[in-house]
Amino acid sequence: MDTLLAHVRVSPGNQPPPQLPRLEPMEFSGIPDLQQQLYQVLFDACSQDPVRMMPASRRLPELEKEKGAFYAIYQIAAEKSVSTSVREMAMIRLKNEMISHWRSNVLLTNEQREACRQLAMTFMDEPVDSIFYLNVIVLTRIARGDYPMKWPHLIRDLSQLISNSANARISSGITDPVNTLVLRRSLRALHAIVKEFCTTRLPNQINAMAELADTLFQPFMDLWSQYSSYFREELHLANLGNPLLAYDLEIAHVAFKSYSKILLWRWQHPAEDEGWGSKLHEGLHLCSEQFQVVCHIRMQTLSSLTEINPPILSGINNTACNDAAIAHTLTLLARHVMVFGKIFRRLCQLNRDNFVFHPSIPHLITFYWNLVTDAAQLPTVIDSQFALYPIRLVIQALFLFREFMKDWSLLAKRKKVENLQELLASPDAHISTELREILGSAHVLRSIDLIISRLIPLRSEDLQKWESEPEEWFVAQEGESEQWEYELRGSAERVLMIFVSNFTDVAKPELLGLYQQVVGNHETNLQTNLHKEAVYCAVNRAVHQLKGSLNYDEMIGSHFAADIQMTDPVYSVVKRAIASIIGKWVHEEAMPGPTPVVWQILLQLLQDQSASIIVRLTAADAIRQCTDTLGYNKELFSPYLRNVLAGLVNLFNDCENMESKRCATKALAIVIESADDLIMNYAKDLCDTIPSMWAKADEQQNSLLKADLITIATKLVGATKTNSIFLWPIVIPLVKMGFQAEVALQLDDDALDLWVHAVRWTTSLSNAQGSSPNLMELLPLLLDLLRNNTDVLGRVLEVLDGYFLVDGYFLVDGYFLVDAPRILQANATGVIEGFDIVSKMAPVSNVKQMMASAQIMIRMSPPEVWAGPLHTTGFFWNILEDFLASKVEAKSIIIHQYLFFFARLALTNTKAFEMLIEASANEHSLSLEQLYNDVLHQWWEKFDSVSEPNNRKLLAMGIACLVATGQPVVLSRLTGDIFDIWLSVLGELEEAWKNDELDMQHPLYMTEDSKEWACVTVPDSCKGTLEQGRRDQLNAADPVTTQRLGPFIKEQLDLAAHACPGGPSEFQSQYISNANPLVTKQLYKYLGIIG
Repeated sequence: MDTLLAHVRVSPGNQPPPQLPRLEPMEFSGIPDLQQQLYQVLFDACSQDPVRMMPASRRLPELEKEKGAFYAIYQIAAEKSVSTSVREMAMIRLKNEMISHWRSNVLLTNEQREACRQLAMTFMDEPVDSIFYLNVIVLTRIARGDYPMKWPHLIRDLSQLISNSANARISSGITDPVNTLVLRRSLRALHAIVKEFCTTRLPNQINAMAELADTLFQPFMDLWSQYSSYFREELHLANLGNPLLAYDLEIAHVAFKSYSKILLWRWQHPAEDEGWGSKLHEGLHLCSEQFQVVCHIRMQTLSSLTEINPPILSGINNTACNDAAIAHTLTLLARHVMVFGKIFRRLCQLNRDNFVFHPSIPHLITFYWNLVTDAAQLPTVIDSQFALYPIRLVIQALFLFREFMKDWSLLAKRKKVENLQELLASPDAHISTELREILGSAHVLRSIDLIISRLIPLRSEDLQKWESEPEEWFVAQEGESEQWEYELRGSAERVLMIFVSNFTDVAKPELLGLYQQVVGNHETNLQTNLHKEAVYCAVNRAVHQLKGSLNYDEMIGSHFAADIQMTDPVYSVVKRAIASIIGKWVHEEAMPGPTPVVWQILLQLLQDQSASIIVRLTAADAIRQCTDTLGYNKELFSPYLRNVLAGLVNLFNDCENMESKRCATKALAIVIESADDLIMNYAKDLCDTIPSMWAKADEQQNSLLKADLITIATKLVGATKTNSIFLWPIVIPLVKMGFQAEVALQLDDDALDLWVHAVRWTTSLSNAQGSSPNLMELLPLLLDLLRNNTDVLGRVLEVLDGYFLVDGYFLVDGYFLVDAPRILQANATGVIEGFDIVSKMAPVSNVKQMMASAQIMIRMSPPEVWAGPLHTTGFFWNILEDFLASKVEAKSIIIHQYLFFFARLALTNTKAFEMLIEASANEHSLSLEQLYNDVLHQWWEKFDSVSEPNNRKLLAMGIACLVATGQPVVLSRLTGDIFDIWLSVLGELEEAWKNDELDMQHPLYMTEDSKEWACVTVPDSCKGTLEQGRRDQLNAADPVTTQRLGPFIKEQLDLAAHACPGGPSEFQSQYISNANPLVTKQLYKYLGIIG
């Protein structure tokens, strides 16, 4: 600090010319010449000679790994006698490398870090802007981590520099350039620190920011006020080129930015201290007041400049300044005015209610709106620092006015009135006189006319971009981003919508009158057409207010039909507006569903080669909206389908911008989906176009466009349904390409969607000839995804289910003849290994889905193909072990799924279940009897926590099948746990029967169409497809659905009696006779054994 203050007294202009110094060796680097080596390498790295530059660029990162290297580089950067290029290179290395290694004790000692902090403070009199701003970045990053614990005096030191320099100005009454430089630099550095801490999220950093706010809020406000008074006193025509005026203006500007940063932070993070509430209230009032003062001063200054001879301002609309010093001052003044608008905008975004209802805001909004009305009187609103009303200032005014009006509209609804117009009429509405004036009926009419005639029409800049970059213009206009907030036309449109929605009684007749004035005018004059387009745009924005007020047949069939016949290119702006109106009004159901006339107009616009491509793109988007609406009638659309498809494909080929190509592909996908079976005749031709479209997307590496093309193929599959097998030549490659390494992250969901659709609509996994390509070719990819990709596991299991279910029909022996055996014969081990990985690694929801897939697998194929792999892969033992352990409570859902799988396995093939249990016992050296006991104990333990009636019945039937084996270990639990399970479910079924008036004749039996008894779920996404039929068929063949539980249990008990060692008599005496007579009587009653 002392060194810096000493430097302040010496003018930079008196320094000796830079020389290559011999720097002193560093004390604690360990390498005496490290600093000199670094200096030489940095000097060579700045050379224009490649022979010196290339070796230096390789050597520099190596030297930076030495301890103390960064401190040495900082010393070089801080030495003002070193050449600027070397110092800049040194600062760049510090910014890029030292910050990321700041905590490393290998590269920096604590002493060196402290020395670096001190060096960062020596740049406050730095004459070179680029070096200073690089140092500011380094300083703020260090401060973020070190302040206040390791750098406690940072803010105090910077504040002292600012205070000393500012006091020198006050005491002397003159501005010393050196003191001014230190003040500017110190203030910029402190502003950067405040800005950095405003973005922090960690608790200790938030506390540090709160301390900064308490410490700096008032000093920043005082400095801003002080220097604002200085530059206002100095701001007169004769003094505009004075650099000291510019310095004072810059200091006031930076001080205000710092002050406003704290104001915004406290606005977002309210303090418990009540004093801050009044500070914020007064701060917003002061900002509002000062903005209006500075804005007036700026406009008066610019107005005076236009009267000077010779003129200072020149060019079209005074967009150039002939004096560089004056231009600099005017630029600073414009920035200072603009920053107020940014602050107001941000305050409004953070807390709109508090902002809008602040007492000073109505006057501020009135001032802003007057700026808009005054700007609109000029020939054009331009984007220039020297314009009286810069376009950015007008946009800020429109945004704030819209937000203000929007909040008052919400207030009207809270007051239970329809809109702001009724609120104004309310006697108890506390609305200022100024606000009532700008919201009066006459003023609203003038405002609407002003917006439509002056602000919405396309400007010369828009027309230039329309001609030079039409596709970019379309994408910017039609995009769904918030970019409109920064554009004049978009902002004006939103303000118009606020006026129309709140003052419908006033605005509606005005809009209808303007529409009637322009609708019959077919002149090719540019200004006439720009006005007509603006009126059409206003009508489009007021869709809900004008609904039912226009004669749609006349508007579409007469006026629009006549407009689109115009071939003059000037008329393109009107044609685009027509397409936009039709699309939006039909989609919003403001007019009847699309009629043949609508399709004729949109088709003509889509094919119109005389108009700008913007017209065709807008027509494509309108077609998308018209087909995606409730009023859409595919029979009315069918005569135009062929030409619409061709027009969209041609549009895709004619576009160069990838985003505009996407407009065509998105429309194409919706048209295909809505055309449904009508697309059949054109499906092959559309498929043939996809490869060329994909190639164009590949050239630009545009994943979004590729996703659209996959979606088109998906829609084609859905539209062609059972005939989609003929689309496999494009479907199979698209699925494969969707999982290529470089694009899989972006396309895997879309590729899986296509795959799922293809499986759900196919009748076979390969065609009759078994030719390529076919769905069987995708099996290796499916297995790889099952094992290795948990991100899309849910969809992968849907595909796998589809593969299991394809081609199923019921056979006498109880199995389905399907492709599943063919899949599993070659891939059973891979599938079940995948299941095993899923059971260990995947989330609970995926494990549940996987176990449902495993049930489908064992139901759809004979045990010969899956029983062996269940054992050899370890899958059966792993889930059995988890089931018996039941260690984690959070896994209860999974444990239930394992239990359901065991029950299904026992019900489907009891012998396979026995063999798997026996093999598990042998492999793990367990007692078979003990393993059965453990399984049955868990079966009983988990039964009571199962709530779904279908699964409870499944468990009852599964354990009945185990009873039928006659194994003593099972029969020993018959009259206890097993009877309890049966009685519980049978009692529930009886209760269900008593409440089921539709099924009075079938006690203990559920109807097949009862959804709660379907063990195989039917996802909403597969409804209406062939797979739904296959799932329904599987449910219809499920014993849980089709068989009455009572007779089923009786049958299994009969089998158990004969399988029991010793026969039925032994079964009766050993396992039945010792049961509770009441329990046995109730069970026998349910089973129909007794009356």
